[in-house]
Amino acid sequence: MGYNIVRYDLDKCYRFKEYNEASAYAQRYMEIKGVKEQYQKLIAEKDSYVQDIKNITESAKENEDKIYNDWGNWYKKKNLCVRIILGLVIITIINIVFGRVLPSGLHTLMTILSLFLVIMVPASIVMKIGETISEKAYYKYMEPIRSEILIRGNSFAEYAGKCNAAIDDLYLLSLEPAHREMVMMRREQAKQHEEMMRMERERIELEKERIRVEKQRQADERTARAEAREEAKQSRKVQERLLRIEEDREMRYRR
Repeated sequence: MGYNIVRYDLDKCYRFKEYNEASAYAQRYMEIKGVKEQYQKLIAEKDSYVQDIKNITESAKENEDKIYNDWGNWYKKKNLCVRIILGLVIITIINIVFGRVLPSGLHTLMTILSLFLVIMVPASIVMKIGETISEKAYYKYMEPIRSEILIRGNSFAEYAGKCNAAIDDLYLLSLEPAHREMVMMRREQAKQHEEMMRMERERIELEKERIRVEKQRQADERTARAEAREEAKQSRKVQERLLRIEEDREMRYRR
């Protein structure tokens, strides 16, 4: 079924980013002693990871599908009730506004249809309650499964990262000292450059925020001044009216 509700995809819950990076790095330096062994360990861990995730998802799919479809059915029923209510409200408004000029039969029919609001409004409330309960049931069922998938994915990503680091160590050890020193120096320069770029991005974002806050402050000040001018204007009008009333009173006394 296709619903506008969020479903956890049990077929696309694998985490391969770190593995792909380590695998590509290993294949790049496969001729270096020790890299092949690291790559084989990485492949073995990947197979174990895939099997573990399959064990988690396959046992959960049947219940997940049932609970999700239950949620979806309540969602569909609730939306159907909302559409019917909207149609009945439109009919009711038309009947109220144009009832006098409508044919009597049509007017009677529209009046009868309007009465269905008494049924449909409570029905939509019931459907909304059912949707909310089934939604909570779905997420309650999926939360421990998602957590288990996440934990296993994190451990696999950590293992892949360690393999990547081990392969990098083997690569660096295979270099001549001068070459190794040059590679390390370039990496340090790249790291420093990236850090500088990060700090510059943060500075730009902070400057944008400062400008935004300053513009908001100026806008608030303009609004406050405009409100103060309006209040002063209204106050003058009140004082002028009071003055006219007082002048009229004095003129009546003089008469």
